[in-house]
This record gives sequence, structure tokens and C-alpha cells, in this order.
Amino acid sequence: MPQLTNRCKSRIQQIPIAQLEELGEALLDFTAPTDLAVWFEQYQ
Repeated sequence: MPQLTNRCKSRIQQIPIAQLEELGEALLDFTAPTDLAVWFEQYQ
């Protein structure tokens, strides 16, 4: 499993609780390291 970059960690820490819940649900469907970046683009 790839490690999160400091930038990703920082962005996750700034997400409101409601979006963190959405991210938690989305994580179950991630299949590639780039999926997190795509999620950020859609929800930020």
C-alpha cells in the first residue's frame, strides 16, 4: 500500500467531518493510488 504524501495528509486534516465520512465510504472503492487525487478534485 502506498504511503500518503504530506500534502494529502494535510488536505485530509482540513476536510469537514461530513466529507470525511464520504471519503471513508469512497476509500472502500479505491483501486489505485490516484483515486484519492481524483476524489479531492471532485469534492473540493
